Amino acid sequence: MSQSEFDLENLSNLINNLNKVLLPTVETCLQIQY
Repeated sequence: MSQSEFDLENLSNLINNLNKVLLPTVETCLQIQY
């Protein structure tokens, strides 16, 4: 596996983890506003 492939995989994993954390937070904020 090349370095760029490794970085890409790490990046996608990081984004997936961020989404798991951020999406519920954003949804909660939206529910509070409306």
